[in-house]
Amino acid sequence: MLKEKRRRGPHPTAPLKPTPEKKTTRREESTTAVIEYLDFARRHRFGDWMTGYKGGAPSMDGHRARDEGTARFAWAIPDEEALTLLLALGPLIELGAGCGYWTFLLRERGGDVVAYERNPPLDDRHSNGYCKETNRGGGAPDVIGRVWTPVLKGRVKPIRAHPDRTLFLCWPLYGDRFAAVALQAYRGARFAYIGEGASGCTGDDDFHALLAHEWEDEIFHRLHQWWGLHDNLTIYRRKESPAP
Repeated sequence: MLKEKRRRGPHPTAPLKPTPEKKTTRREESTTAVIEYLDFARRHRFGDWMTGYKGGAPSMDGHRARDEGTARFAWAIPDEEALTLLLALGPLIELGAGCGYWTFLLRERGGDVVAYERNPPLDDRHSNGYCKETNRGGGAPDVIGRVWTPVLKGRVKPIRAHPDRTLFLCWPLYGDRFAAVALQAYRGARFAYIGEGASGCTGDDDFHALLAHEWEDEIFHRLHQWWGLHDNLTIYRRKESPAP
């Protein structure tokens, strides 16, 4: 069953510094194939059920693919360039890491990352609803996601134990205070965020107000997206912080 998130209006204009597109080398294609999630999303046309649509009931294949991908891996689809940008910010601390898929990929590429999740999906009996998809209909089997790499239990307090690490948030819950509280507690000069804009379905109004008033866009990278979602990677610099 499709897990829809509420939207509050049209998606805002993208930040001003998109990373330019570049041709992929054979070596990069080989490396990118290691990103299982990206390959999965491509095979399912990123959940696009409109292709070839001729009316009537839409195909559920795209919906089910998105449900399965977000439960098994993450809401955001990684690519090699996004991982490279994050690695350059290391060492990192990821809060709200879910199944830890992004942290897993970063660690596989030599990244120094600590990851925390309020309710880590450690086994098949976990209760983290964002890492499982049940009652999918049409005879589709349940999807029970589990951690890809060690993820510790924690919410915001771990920031204080890792003052030297760059904060990374990926798809903080819509309407939840978590992202705003984490950003207020964070004292670093740079911050990496994957999610939608102020009119989207990640974070709350206080979080996006903090971004607007205290941070400025430094790097913007357009991610591959599931159909109907508008998430991207933005690296922010604190406004009083000097450029590198």
